[in-house]
Amino acid sequence: MARTLASEVGGDVVYDPDPHGALRSPWRTYRECLLSAPQGASHLLILQDDVEVCPGFRDAAEAAVRARSDRLIVFFVAGNPATSRIAVERACQADLPWAELPHAQWIPVVAACWPVWMIAPMLEFIDSQRWNDTFYADDERCGRWASYAGVVPLATVPSLVEHPNRVPSIIGKRSMGPDDPGRVAVCYIGAGPGCGLASDIDWTLG
Repeated sequence: MARTLASEVGGDVVYDPDPHGALRSPWRTYRECLLSAPQGASHLLILQDDVEVCPGFRDAAEAAVRARSDRLIVFFVAGNPATSRIAVERACQADLPWAELPHAQWIPVVAACWPVWMIAPMLEFIDSQRWNDTFYADDERCGRWASYAGVVPLATVPSLVEHPNRVPSIIGKRSMGPDDPGRVAVCYIGAGPGCGLASDIDWTLG
């Protein structure tokens, strides 16, 4: 799945640096992803290996980043937690392409684009904490730094990425069904009849 996705978006696959370790750790691989930014890059987009992207995703993502180059942008927001869902629903109802996610010690990192300048201070903060290795939640570790640093994620509305929830996570987490609203996108631009085009979204609005 990772190789197919990387080929589709023109990216690289980053592997768990300790795949046979006793502890399965999403954070271990996410940290490796954060360290993979090419020399001279301004932004780093990290996609989980089990996501689907909308048609024209790369061009739309690049346009979104150009419009809000100073912000941490997330291209996917699920139904949980409720605070994030409500923020996206309100922006959708107002026909706005962006939703600021409320301050919380959690970030939806399923599809997040980081300004590269944020990465070093975030890793320095996380590495300085005395967290046990069993605290392996990448979304919460990143979220605690964002809360500490006053960084408010900006979510695209609609999401340009879907998390279909067909396979269990690395730690075995899975919903009761593939359409569990807590694990799939609040609103996803999707593909097919009736869906708009990501290329038509004006990211300069809002």
